[in-house]
Amino acid sequence: NVDYEEINVAPDFETWLNEWKGKMPFGQAPLLQDGDLELAQSMAILRHLSRKVGRSGASIEDRAKLDMITDHVEDIRSGYVKMIYTNYEDGKEDYIKALGDKLKPLDTLLQKWGDDYITKSIAYADYNQFRP
Repeated sequence: NVDYEEINVAPDFETWLNEWKGKMPFGQAPLLQDGDLELAQSMAILRHLSRKVGRSGASIEDRAKLDMITDHVEDIRSGYVKMIYTNYEDGKEDYIKALGDKLKPLDTLLQKWGDDYITKSIAYADYNQFRP
C-alpha cells in the first residue's frame, strides 16, 4: 500500500503542448515524482516502484528472468503499437498470424517454471504483461 496522487496533466492537446510538454524530461508522459526524483519512461517507473515495494525479485537470477520476460512482452507490444499507428487494417492480419509464435516462448517458460512462473511472488513483469 503506497499513497499517491495522480495528476492528469492535460485535458486537451493544446494544454499539454503549452503547459506540460516542456516540463517533462523527454517531452512525454508519464512522469513519476517520488520525493526529489523525477522519473520518466513507463518501464523505468514500473521498475522503480517495484523495487520500492519489494516486487522486483528476490535474487539476481529472479531479476534477470523478470527483465527477460518484460523485454519480450515489450517487443510484442511495440509491434502492436507500430501496427495501430501505421495502417491497422493492412497490418492486423499479419500481426495476429505472428502473435502465436511470439507468445509460444512465454508458454514454454510457464510450463518449465510451473507455479514459480517468473518468480515465487507477484513482480513487475507480471503487471507488465497485463498493462495496456
